[in-house]
Amino acid sequence: MIRTILSALFISACLPKTAVSQQADLTQQVYIGTGAYSQSQADLFSGFQQTAALASLKVPGVGVTGMRPYLLSALSRYQLLAAFPVPSGTLGIKGDLRGDEGYTQRQFGLSFARNLGTKLSAGLCFTYNSIRIDGYGQTGMPGVEAGLLLHVTSELHTGLQLINPVSGKWGIGKTEKLPAVYVFGLGYEASSVFYFSAEIIKEEEQSASVSVCFQYKPATRLLLRAGMGTGTSVTWAGAGFQMSRCRFDVFVSFHPQLGFTPGTGILFQFKK
Repeated sequence: MIRTILSALFISACLPKTAVSQQADLTQQVYIGTGAYSQSQADLFSGFQQTAALASLKVPGVGVTGMRPYLLSALSRYQLLAAFPVPSGTLGIKGDLRGDEGYTQRQFGLSFARNLGTKLSAGLCFTYNSIRIDGYGQTGMPGVEAGLLLHVTSELHTGLQLINPVSGKWGIGKTEKLPAVYVFGLGYEASSVFYFSAEIIKEEEQSASVSVCFQYKPATRLLLRAGMGTGTSVTWAGAGFQMSRCRFDVFVSFHPQLGFTPGTGILFQFKK
């Protein structure tokens, strides 16, 4: 317990107010969402990084991810994701759990995305976000996420993601709110085996940051990913191993002061 408290104090001293959550999001979300700005590289995971990317999914699937920031169990994060194509588009469900028994953040979301012609895709996600602190109770607040993807050519894609652009206030004195986040990104498919993407991320009351990443498929059953982000000077890398309809992912990030953050994911795709 003492070690956890000291670690949390050290993290707070090293990073800006919300940088801890930003860095955790960068490692997990950017890795699993690498193919978001694409039509051929998108998968179930990337559909929850860029809501509009769900529209490109052709088969139902379910995925689970987990990570342990800086090797601290008190900061662990787990996600459960599922998507189901329907005649009018694609439905998505996500659940997100962070923290431990002392401090817990939860999120549940329902998404829907569809293609608007051959060049444009749009998606919308309604979420419910809650925070529980042991001994102080629990509070919650609804949120919304919206995404738009423009397929400029078969190789070049660009998009915009809005997260909680409007949010009510909660907490003591109604002074707290969900931070608004604006993400602009683009992706380029140089070939069927190489893909590159970049994002500009602006969170409310924080400086803008840039995230870049690439994906390379040296073999049919293997993909390699790597990237970096300027917001917290973090670099990351990972690999995915395809086995029939199941893919296993492992990834890790490194922060110069705080160390390593390992993570893993499992993605299962059903038959049509």
